[in-house]
Amino acid sequence: MNLSRDINIKPSFLRELHALPSQMGEQVWEKINFLAQNPIPDGHLKKKLNKWDDVYRLRVGDFRLFYSFGGNWIRLLSIRSRKNAYQKGINYEEPAELGIDAEIDSDEEVAAGYEQPRLNIHHDITYNRLPKSITSEWLAQLRIPSEYHIGLESCNSEDDLLTLNIPDEYIERIVDNLFPRPVEEIMQQPDLIVFDTNDLIRYKEGDLLGFLLRLDADQERLVDWALQGPALIKGGPGTGKSTIALYRVRSLLDYYGKQGKSNSKILFTTYTPALARFSEQLLEQLLRTRISSVTIETADEIALNIVRTAGKSLEVADQNQKKIMMEHSVKSLGNDELLSRYRIDYLLDEIEWVIEGRDIKTLETYLNVSRVGRGTALTKSTKALIWGVYQKYCSLLKERNLTTISATRCQALELVISGVWKDRYDAVIIDEAQDLTPTGLSLLVELSKSNKGIYLTADGSQSIYYKGFSWSEVHDKLQFRGRAINLRRNYRTTREISDAASHFLKSTGSGDQDLSMLRSSQSGPQPLLFGYNSENEQYDLIVKFIKQMSKHFRLKTSSAAILVPSSAVGREISEGITKVGLPCKYIRGSQLDLQSDEVKVLTMSASKGLEFPIVCVAGIDKDFPRILDKMDEDDIAETVKVSRRTLYVGITRAMRGLMVVYDNKAPSSFIKELDVSYWSTEISTN
Repeated sequence: MNLSRDINIKPSFLRELHALPSQMGEQVWEKINFLAQNPIPDGHLKKKLNKWDDVYRLRVGDFRLFYSFGGNWIRLLSIRSRKNAYQKGINYEEPAELGIDAEIDSDEEVAAGYEQPRLNIHHDITYNRLPKSITSEWLAQLRIPSEYHIGLESCNSEDDLLTLNIPDEYIERIVDNLFPRPVEEIMQQPDLIVFDTNDLIRYKEGDLLGFLLRLDADQERLVDWALQGPALIKGGPGTGKSTIALYRVRSLLDYYGKQGKSNSKILFTTYTPALARFSEQLLEQLLRTRISSVTIETADEIALNIVRTAGKSLEVADQNQKKIMMEHSVKSLGNDELLSRYRIDYLLDEIEWVIEGRDIKTLETYLNVSRVGRGTALTKSTKALIWGVYQKYCSLLKERNLTTISATRCQALELVISGVWKDRYDAVIIDEAQDLTPTGLSLLVELSKSNKGIYLTADGSQSIYYKGFSWSEVHDKLQFRGRAINLRRNYRTTREISDAASHFLKSTGSGDQDLSMLRSSQSGPQPLLFGYNSENEQYDLIVKFIKQMSKHFRLKTSSAAILVPSSAVGREISEGITKVGLPCKYIRGSQLDLQSDEVKVLTMSASKGLEFPIVCVAGIDKDFPRILDKMDEDDIAETVKVSRRTLYVGITRAMRGLMVVYDNKAPSSFIKELDVSYWSTEISTN
């Protein structure tokens, strides 16, 4: 249906949509189309709520649809039943039995939702009992997978829900329908775009995974920026770089259409199959029939397709098979010393990211290649041993008719460069390019007809997985001089956190264009700054903070991270907090599993490029920064500078809730640099 106004929608609306009875569907879709044509209040079905400047309600039977609107748009905020206003103790009456003023007062109570109590870090947390029993029928209506039903049906309180080992998206969907969010909170959520109300039907029926984010004015300008590539947009999580890449597909098709290139082809690549499928659905909404001009695949899917089409396909070995053959390779050559010095995983990574990752064909090339960023220096004699193991490893794979994905990338690149594979694209859009090996990236670049069609997004905190070489060293088509932009506004971090972090960096003279964060439009609790007098007190503060913040934000405790200066501090804190009842796990950045059901403990350095809804920065004592006796003044100055930036990185990993704790008896010198006007040091905070 052609809509007279753009429809924007909030994530909470989508979560509440699942609870809508199926028989109400047609009526709701009709009412949304009705609003898109004319959202202006009529004093009856559509009425402005007095409590807010720009919130209106539409009656849909026993349900209330809350919205706002402007000249050419409407924004759907929430849809909830008036009978579900149990949090406020509202006595439900049929609308016909209420005067209009009384009805509006009652609807404002519904819109107000469930308001969380004030945070108080020094008080024990109390959890609300669930307002109704969770049944399998209700969970099915919410489209919660059946394997989670038994655990959910046994829940009696918020605490029960927030400690279940269930994906966050399902917990949020359940909690939002049990404890509806206040409309003020919903209005701060990002806007999603609905191009056709039929997509809402597909979403409720489970056929559509989600919707595109609406871009702001700054992001919109980048959609059409440097359409004649190559172009690079850098930015960390939450900056919107991947969303810009999706919209850029439409801009490129428009651009090619104006040039009369109706048969243009675009390749859009992402790092994981799940992201590729989600991106495909988003592009279908954006492009409609023009989606046929776009191929959406991962780099590895492309490599496998090229090799299989050329008739050179082998079964890809899994990780366990690779480990077994690597161990056999080392032992068969009598390299027990090599095995004792380097883990099997390390040797496999050396092959994937250096030897095959950079398409190295000879020992001589490997002996002379720079390995900056791998963390462990290798002598030429050690490299020679590894090369011998690599040759044996390849032989074992071949004997078993197996290959690896990194070897497949090399094969595919050779087929493309040699001209055996002839297909090319007018544009190649590579999302999250820093996650690709140089060989994988080179393959995608070669698939573009020219460098004018190359567009990359990458995490601004990394050059490419391992630092040490530039984009142009990967491929000569990747020349980004004057064609690279760094996004610094994180749309998922609150302004309270970004203000505190930015002031810390600027006030110490350590400002850096690439590090500094622009002010966020999102609001949240002020970050906390607390000192402790004993390890037990530190653990108690951290546990209460994480539990209160998880309840406040309706998130599982496992969504939190504790960031520390060193691995030794991390292991100690992980063990201590686990003992007092909050499961924690110290992990290295490369081993991070965001879906694991423990609080993540990792070093601040390892957290670069990541983000977490709830963050506690701990271990900030006199040993941070670590100054050694043998250091001269220049070394000390550099150590302090690097450590200060490391602390900034730790602080800015927090999206919504942040606490820094320090030893009162021996605090870090950096504590004095944290301006208390940006931090809460009081017993309670909003």
